[in-house]
Amino acid sequence: LKIPCEKATAIRWSGYPPEAVSIVRPTTFLPDRDAYNHRTAIYPDHMVKAVSKAPDSYVPEQRDTPAGLNVDDFLPKSQQKCLGSSQAVQPEVSEAEAMNLICREHQAFITVFDNRLKKLQIVLAVMKSKGSKIATDTAVSMNEPAVMVDFLSVLNRRQDLWSLDLCQSLLPFIQDLVQSKFESYMSIGCSSVKLILQKFGNLIKTNIEAPPRIGVDLCGEERVTKCKNCYEQLLGIQSFILKRQTMQGKLGQSFRELLAMLCTEFNRI
Repeated sequence: LKIPCEKATAIRWSGYPPEAVSIVRPTTFLPDRDAYNHRTAIYPDHMVKAVSKAPDSYVPEQRDTPAGLNVDDFLPKSQQKCLGSSQAVQPEVSEAEAMNLICREHQAFITVFDNRLKKLQIVLAVMKSKGSKIATDTAVSMNEPAVMVDFLSVLNRRQDLWSLDLCQSLLPFIQDLVQSKFESYMSIGCSSVKLILQKFGNLIKTNIEAPPRIGVDLCGEERVTKCKNCYEQLLGIQSFILKRQTMQGKLGQSFRELLAMLCTEFNRI
């Protein structure tokens, strides 16, 4: 290993006339700062990009390759990780082991669909006996995104069932669907927001812009409170869509249409 040296000049006074002599001493080697920065700017950056997830990535509704879904994402929290479903890829298995793995995964999906069906049947029974408001509260209390998606897909086709109360109850969950990683969830969420804007956008805007009322008007104050709550949720959806409006495909087009509706309805508030 060669140690870099530094050369200096000294004056020898022992004789006459004085003469200059050269002195060589070892020094500490420091790498070139620009070269070091250049290396760190290339290799670590590439390593991060290899493992990082794109902010606009989502699970498409129609796909030709497996999406690597996790069954636990669709199970109730009480049943997650209790079925022993394996998501790891096993390189070499026998035919019997492969069949056993398929049956175990199949049982997990059967559990998912059974749970989903039972909860939808409960919501349907409540809808028939007690009306859309109580059915909505029941679906909300279940706190199941898959159940909410199925419920909204039906409710979006029945515009006559919607009310300001339903908007206030459903918008927090609709916002979660719009921000989901599944395209089908996001599409249903966008459709619900469009319906709300078409039916209640003007009502929400009018009540927010209205001056304070004189006297006591409990119904009016309650309506204003509901409109303000809906408006806050819509603003949250708008801020999310602003970051996703450049997405490609059908979903990106839906985001841009929804953003245009939100800006048209509320940009002057």
